[in-house]
Amino acid sequence: MNARGRESEAERLGRIVEGAVLIITRYLLLLRIGPVGFRSRDSSLDPTTIRGLAYDILPKLFAVSIASFVSSISANEADVPADFLRHVPLEYVDSLAKTAKRRTVAELQRMFMLESMGLWNQVPVLEHDNRRTTPVAGPGKPKTDEDKSVPYQPLPDDYVAAMGARSLWLIENIGPVIIPVLRKMKEIYVKEDKPELGTKGVRTRRRRKLKEFLSGHVWKDREGNTIESLPFPIYSPNTAGRYSKVSGLTPEAGAGDAEIHRLAWPPKLPSEVFAIANTVQLAHMFLVGMTLAGRKGEIISLERNCVRYARNGRPYANGKTYKLVERHGGEWRDWILPDIAAAAIEQQVRLVRALETIGNQEPERSVEREKGTNFGTHLWSQSGIGYGDRASPLLKFNWALGQYARTLCLETHPGGMAFTSHRLRKTVARLVALALTQAPKILMRVFGHKAVEMTMTYIMTDKGLRAEIEQLCRELRVMRATEVVQKMIEAEDAEGPSLVNGGFGGPAATTFRQAVAVQKEGLHHAGMEWGAENAKELAEVLTLQGKAWHYVRPGIICTKFPGTEAGPCNKSRGHPEPARCQTHCRHRLEEAFLREDVDGAIRDSIKAYNEASVAGEDLMRESWAGQIRMHIRRFEDIRAKWSNDPTVQLVLNEVDHDGAVT
Repeated sequence: MNARGRESEAERLGRIVEGAVLIITRYLLLLRIGPVGFRSRDSSLDPTTIRGLAYDILPKLFAVSIASFVSSISANEADVPADFLRHVPLEYVDSLAKTAKRRTVAELQRMFMLESMGLWNQVPVLEHDNRRTTPVAGPGKPKTDEDKSVPYQPLPDDYVAAMGARSLWLIENIGPVIIPVLRKMKEIYVKEDKPELGTKGVRTRRRRKLKEFLSGHVWKDREGNTIESLPFPIYSPNTAGRYSKVSGLTPEAGAGDAEIHRLAWPPKLPSEVFAIANTVQLAHMFLVGMTLAGRKGEIISLERNCVRYARNGRPYANGKTYKLVERHGGEWRDWILPDIAAAAIEQQVRLVRALETIGNQEPERSVEREKGTNFGTHLWSQSGIGYGDRASPLLKFNWALGQYARTLCLETHPGGMAFTSHRLRKTVARLVALALTQAPKILMRVFGHKAVEMTMTYIMTDKGLRAEIEQLCRELRVMRATEVVQKMIEAEDAEGPSLVNGGFGGPAATTFRQAVAVQKEGLHHAGMEWGAENAKELAEVLTLQGKAWHYVRPGIICTKFPGTEAGPCNKSRGHPEPARCQTHCRHRLEEAFLREDVDGAIRDSIKAYNEASVAGEDLMRESWAGQIRMHIRRFEDIRAKWSNDPTVQLVLNEVDHDGAVT
């Protein structure tokens, strides 16, 4: 009998499994480097998606195909073909849950697509199990409802406000004081590791010394004041079944459980110190997730040296992104950081370095331990909570966010949806869309999108966002008009010399000044004094309650009422045309910061006009004359300044053009 004949059943199954692992490995490599995308045939899959396939869909698919293959061959069959993936039963796919079935079918379709491209030959052939009979009597199989994809929604405003305020307090007050405590605990660990003591003796001495240290330690904030209590409760992250994902852990729901799992302050046990240190780390993670708006893989993969500084001192984070890039190892990119986020990351580096050096209370006396531990470069650690290893990197960002919500006694499903990193991105998209008029282009750069359609999907996820944006834009227009009115009032009431029209330019500035004068005169006749509420009322009238006023470009405001007033830009009563805005338009208002630019433009135009006149270049001379005529009327005080200049007088006396275009 040959060697193959003497092969046991276990050895034969082991050989089949090894072949399956080899095929899976080849397929995963193809997904990363090949043109495997459904939407874009030239794109590959990102590592996060590949990891999900490697640990979920593909092992189950291969396992059922192996089982089907083994049951269909005889025990004495010597050769085992490598195409056992063709033995996937059709019943297996039908028996899957909705989500798993959709993902499995999608992966099978990808295999068929790759086969048609000549890149893959292991394509399943879905087979019916002939041993099963088809039922012909009885009630029919009920139809299942079609899955409707529900996109992730932004986090509620009050939820972001609550978690953000608590995170900042933890970062600024607990973070700086807990790191020295961890370092002192490390010193105790090292000092009490006597070589003449056994592991049990070392553990006992460490435990006693740690309790003595923590019981006598006084916790002080960054200003030196004693922290008597926390401004909000912190609970153990290992609350497990006693925690409600909808309402959170509240004393009303169960006072006994709430008191048991609420962390004491000040902490008296090492486990409580580690729990609070983990909470500070999660506060860092939440803040970094909100400021970077990165994907979970981008946040988790940040390293300890990720904070860099530009030559002007601006901090930014340097990390890798894997989605929408073609490189196998990802692509480096930068995120601009606010100062608080840069400080949080640098504090997290000190925190993780202090945590990873503290081992268990029972010392490890193995040979590997004696050689020392090589610590990694990861920014986030498991922090030693539960069965976590403080020297190991944290890999589950979404799990960490849920743990943070439980720790702060907040909902893990705010708004009825799980608290995930993708909701942080949607929240940032909503906030930026509300605050900035050029939000799509800005968010494209922040999120690393290749097309504006992807960014607009993020922005418009919130169905009520459009109404919020319109309301906010109206309020901003009224606010800006109120500032203009106030500055004109201050200029009129100033005792010394002041700028004409409060420093504003354009024909609309004169109209606004006249409106302010009429409003003040009316209040004077009524025996009333001008107040802040009067400025806002006038601003609402001048902006049609926020419907008018459009920023043409920085510093230029169109005050035309759409639908009721016409202008030279479009010759109609429609919306203004920014590209055709003209300096003589009676609806044009120019902000004061443009005065210096206009003054310099007139000075340079006069110089160029004189040079062209001396050189006999008539076309260039007329061109610069047009520039002088255009800029001289933009601000009244600047016009008065240059009106006595001989060149300006010559230009204005030649031809009086009122229709200069910017």
